[in-house]
Order: sequence, then C-alpha cells, then structure tokens
Amino acid sequence: MDAFSNLLDASGFKGFKADNFHLSHLLYADDVLIFCEATLDNGHILANVLHEFAAASGLHINFDKCSVMFTKNQRNRDSLCQALSIFNITSKISYLGIPISFNRLKVEDFLPLMDNLHKNFTGWKENLLSFAGHLQYLKFTIQNTIAYWIRGLILPKIVYKFFKKTCSRFLLFGDIDCSRKLHMVSWENVCKPKVKGGLGIPSLCALQFAFNCSVIYRMYNCTSPLSTWLSAHYSSPWRPSSPKDSKFWVSVCNTAAIVKFNFKFLITPNAPISVLWDHWCYNLTLSEYVPGVSLDSFSLPLLYSYISSGNWFFPDAVPQVLRVVVSSLPILHTAGPCLVWKGCDKIKFRDFIEEFYNIMPDCPWHKLVWHKKHILKHSVYVWLALVGGLKTQDALRSKNIFVPSICSLCHSASETANHLFFECSYSFSLLNSLLRDTRSFLLRPTILNFFNGWRLTPLDLK
Repeated sequence: MDAFSNLLDASGFKGFKADNFHLSHLLYADDVLIFCEATLDNGHILANVLHEFAAASGLHINFDKCSVMFTKNQRNRDSLCQALSIFNITSKISYLGIPISFNRLKVEDFLPLMDNLHKNFTGWKENLLSFAGHLQYLKFTIQNTIAYWIRGLILPKIVYKFFKKTCSRFLLFGDIDCSRKLHMVSWENVCKPKVKGGLGIPSLCALQFAFNCSVIYRMYNCTSPLSTWLSAHYSSPWRPSSPKDSKFWVSVCNTAAIVKFNFKFLITPNAPISVLWDHWCYNLTLSEYVPGVSLDSFSLPLLYSYISSGNWFFPDAVPQVLRVVVSSLPILHTAGPCLVWKGCDKIKFRDFIEEFYNIMPDCPWHKLVWHKKHILKHSVYVWLALVGGLKTQDALRSKNIFVPSICSLCHSASETANHLFFECSYSFSLLNSLLRDTRSFLLRPTILNFFNGWRLTPLDLK
C-alpha cells in the first residue's frame, strides 16, 4: 500500500485541496478511500494507477464491491463512472462502521447503532448479572460503543432518548423490554460522577463535551490530517461559526466558548495559533489587549508565519504598538504542546468529563461509599439506600403507590431506609450481634451517623 500511495503522488493525481490542506486517500486494513477532483482527466489518471498497481502487485480491484459518491449537482457522472469502470453510484457509504454522506444523515442511518445496542443488552439474562454487574457492563462495553459513534457523528435526539431508556432499564432491572416497572432513581442522577453522588457513568452530553475538548486540544498539539484540515479551513474554534459550518464544527465552537479560559496558549515556533481569534496575548485576543488598533496588517492567519529562527518577524505594515506588544511575548524553543489545559502538559479524556460536571456540588458522603477498599456490589447497594433507590414503603408512597406504611419487622414505626437498617429494633438487634462497636451509640444512628462512626472508630467483627 506504500507503493500504491507513491504511485498516486507521482502520477499527477489531484486529490482534495483547501489552502494548505491536501488529501488524496485514506488506507485502513483492506479498505481504501480515495478523494479527488471530479474531472475526466483525473478519472483516467486514477484508472491508470489502479491498473499499474494491479499489474505490479497482483492485487486486482474488485469493481463489484467498489462504489463512487458524488457531490450534489455533479454533471459528468456517467463519463467518470465509465473511466473508472465503477458503475455503483451511492449517496452514502459506511467506513469503519460509521455512515458517511454528503447529505444530512437520517434517523435510519443510526439504526445499526441502535440495533447493536439492543443486541448487546438482550444477550444477557436478568439472573446472570447483579446490579453491580449491570453497572460494569454499561461502563466498559456499552459506553465504548456509543463513544466510538460520538467521535464520528453528531447523534440525533432520538438516539439520545433510546440510549437513556435502554440503559436505565438494563441497569435497574436487567431487562430493556420492561416498560411498566418503577424507576426509583433518575438516569440523570446515575450519570453523575461518584464524587457528585452518582455512579460514574458519563452521559452522552458529557461524552460529546469531552470529545469536543479533545478535538480542540489535538487541533493545536497533534500533527494529523484532522488537525491540519481544521486549522486550514476554520482557523480557530473561537472564531464565530457561520451558517455554512457543519454541525460537528458548531458543536466544537459551542464547547470552546464554555471552556475558553481553561485553555492557555504557549507560543512555539510551529504552533498553529490564529492571530485574530485565539487568546494567545496574555490570555486575551490581540484585539482585546490592544483595542482600537487595526489588525489588517497581519495578512497571514496563523501566528507561526511571523516567527523566523525562533524570533519575531513582522512585515513593514505592522504598527509599532503591535510590534511592541507581540515582541514582549516569549517564544518557547523547547518541544511541547502550545495549548495546555489548566496548566497541565498531559491531559486525559476523563479530565474533560470532570469539567462537564464541575459546576455541580460535591456529595458529602461519596468517600464513605467509594473508599479505596470498597466492594462494588456492597457499595452500589449502599448508594441505592442513600439516594432513595430502595423500594421502601415511604419511597413507594411518595410515588403515589399506596402500600402499608408500618414496618413489617417491628410493626411499630413507618418503614424508611434509615428505620429499616438502623432504627428498627429487630434489624438493629441483628446488627448488634454482628458488629460489636454499634453498641457504643447512645441513640439509634442513621446511615450517615453509622458511616461517620465507622470512619472514626473502625468496627470489629465479634
């Protein structure tokens, strides 16, 4: 395939080009995507390259499995198909499982994702996994599937609703086909981080937010076709989006506006920093730092165009006031990222997810439930008790389900989570027989009282 790439580059084949960006083909395993200008001469060049490659390597093209996709209003479709010997014209292809089209995708294009999720959920029987098992399966299997699609597409609302409904049913009941069972905990509370009182399953909005942040980070710090294309076509995620921009880029720009001051620029000789739109001048844009001064003298869009041999280099038209301001900014000569997140050189995907939930208050009891030596099946049950997820009689009555309110064990008080485990004379006598130090409580403890006492004085088994 390296030989095939060299043949394309040496043949005069014209791929897709926009400013500094050029792309002619993508290779992955036995799949080849070729991008080109839709001219007859270009079609003949590609046909000759394919013929020469087949003659030299013995790898012949299977034209029955090939397809060609044209942009709107392309007039010479038939002649191009004749030149390429590919007559299968399509408006949509699937590459690495993700649908690709020049047109806006429809809901039916996301059916493979929803079918895949449904298949993964229905492969398990309710009695094979506990609540903790359901949680682990969602975290490490289902979340990876949906995250892969988020990296390639903007998911429609119907997929969000389907994901929320099926995941909630699977987690709580182990059966996605149940529609009449009572949900004691909302999916929004489940999707909070553990430190915020949830189970640590990020929501789809959090995944989209984190992916957008990672795109911004990679756009400036990684050399790849994606980052090169974004810099050439859009200049900056902090540049106001236009109606012609894709949904993907509008989503990135919306996220960039929210996290703007979490990112800080470091000026390096090859950094693709936008002169006009990025906040590289003392954490402000140049127009904000020097208001009222025209920036038209900066004709080139990226900052590295004004750096030569590690020093600032300005055209004669740049005003003196701008020269003084920009020259005061240091240029780093060591290799490293030019865009850093909250002062950290190395960033992980989960850091972006944590930022999505940053405005929520921390939960006061999360360290008591999710301590270092916690056992998952025990901790999730305690979590259910603390968030009202157990079907105690008071919880059922709050949802207008009329059941007897008296505890069925002691028959002397209303049944609540606190009463059932600690205040009930019957259950507390069992607790006293198992845990010796519970006898030191002067009053019957609540769940949080019990945890705080346990933290201060470790309980010993009798």
